[in-house]
Amino acid sequence: MPDNQEAPLLRLSDLARFIPNEFRDELPSTKKSLPVEADEGKVVSEAIFAEYAMRLVAAYCRALKDALRLYAPLPMAAEFHSCMAHIRLLNGSNQAGKSLAAGAEFARVMRGMDPYGKRANKDLAALVIGKDHRHNGTVIWKKLWFPGEFQIVPDEIDNSWRAVRPDPADPNHIDPIDLARKKLWQPAPPLIPPAAIKHIAWEDKASGVPGKLFLQNGSEAWFCTSNGDPPQGVQVDYAWPDEEIDGRKWIPEIWPRLVKREGIFVWSYTPQESTPEAYALYQRFLEGDPDVEEFKLLVSENPYLTDSAKAKLYASYAAQGAEQVRVRWDGEHAIASRVIYPEFLERFHHVPSFPVPATWMRVATVDPGTTAAAGLFGAVPPAADKLHVYDELVVRNNDADAFAKEFKRKCGPHVFEVYIIDKQAGQQRSMGRTNTVAEHYQEAFERAGVHASRVSGRGFIFGTPDVDARELSVKRMLNQRTVVLHEQTTLQLTKQIKNRLRDIRNPSKRDKRTEHDLCDDFEYMLAYFDGRGLYHNPPPSYVPQDLSRYGREVLRHFDKEKARERRRPAGPSRIASSR
Repeated sequence: MPDNQEAPLLRLSDLARFIPNEFRDELPSTKKSLPVEADEGKVVSEAIFAEYAMRLVAAYCRALKDALRLYAPLPMAAEFHSCMAHIRLLNGSNQAGKSLAAGAEFARVMRGMDPYGKRANKDLAALVIGKDHRHNGTVIWKKLWFPGEFQIVPDEIDNSWRAVRPDPADPNHIDPIDLARKKLWQPAPPLIPPAAIKHIAWEDKASGVPGKLFLQNGSEAWFCTSNGDPPQGVQVDYAWPDEEIDGRKWIPEIWPRLVKREGIFVWSYTPQESTPEAYALYQRFLEGDPDVEEFKLLVSENPYLTDSAKAKLYASYAAQGAEQVRVRWDGEHAIASRVIYPEFLERFHHVPSFPVPATWMRVATVDPGTTAAAGLFGAVPPAADKLHVYDELVVRNNDADAFAKEFKRKCGPHVFEVYIIDKQAGQQRSMGRTNTVAEHYQEAFERAGVHASRVSGRGFIFGTPDVDARELSVKRMLNQRTVVLHEQTTLQLTKQIKNRLRDIRNPSKRDKRTEHDLCDDFEYMLAYFDGRGLYHNPPPSYVPQDLSRYGREVLRHFDKEKARERRRPAGPSRIASSR
């Protein structure tokens, strides 16, 4: 520089302004990367200016090679990323790319790099739930922290890094241009690189199991296990359960954690490991719930597997049977093949509990047992267009008299149309007894003062023992519904018995006996009406349950007087007697 020329004023801000806005937040700050206390507007020496320039260029190059900037999702995964639904289910066959899509979505949101702007760019909170610590460390954390979730290659035109892409003319295979340059492929950097992480609180650092993740933008993520207790009192923006978790314990606790911030729920799982809770959400999607969306990725559509690899994988599944092909290759829910009644949809078949009017015809079914005896109560309105299953009874580790006492309390003063009992159990004879189980329960009902029914008295009629016929009857009645007005369904199940009637969709129902089998009671009741058609017989005179004991005695007295009046002969003798 000539002696008579004044040295230029060197400010760090002069360099930063040349960096595109979209990269500036990711570049290192002056105070963190350089041994100066000045801000970017202060004049610095040429040495500091040069050092900062080199570091800025290096950070800019790293940002250009950021995995989330290079990530190019497959078509179905792209639909998943763009979806704004509150609940998203990501499932499909093995080796279909679910792990990459789920990890990329989580990293995008938490790092503030979601192109669809689902959340703010910083200060977010998330829950990540794996089956156990091993799953969190070897599966989930590996997706986020380790490189190589996908492959990148220099572009053939401008030499900039990009993801290896599918063939535009054949999306199920790799672009021939990239395939010919396979030697240039490199593993993509981590979805969450070290530069984005502020601190990691390890659950087990030696095993690579994180406990809590703190990002530079102020966002935090808790890594929890399904076999642990759900957190209480925290509010989160994002919840990500991965694969099989204890849905009975965790899912009801996740919703309150998301509600305040209207958070995102993403469940990634393989169909053979899905839980009843995941299948219930899938049913909500099938029913048209606008808040739930499902996305299925298939291995047959994964372009990053060769045809020979796909053929070998398919052959291995086919050797294990058609069920394995259906689940692991076609991506169908394994639980669906074990659900007895997929026609049973809570959206259509559940109504709020309400007092059943005394003018409705009532029926009851009984499944006797020593370990657990179960009863189910239904009612038909005068229009005979619906069957309301309105209450249930389970008495454990007790005898017939204890069950009859509770059954009497459930029946109240109402006279039932019929009592139905499990035929196989009802015809059995206990050791030391000459009467059958059905007769034993009938005697217990008489001792307890259960009102005699119109059809079977205090005894029972037998439910059909033909399981296939019963299930067919249930399917027919479940299908007699409208889509919009669930009040018009043939079968309606009140929420009061929702937990007990979960047996209906329990995947283990036909695999092993449950402790109390309300499902059989349910089948017996519907089979009774399926063979006869829904009908209504007006019940005999009744006593409202809300009257006092004195009031019930008065009504009973007047009922007796009315009965005497009906029995008196007509004509002059009756007139004379009344004088």
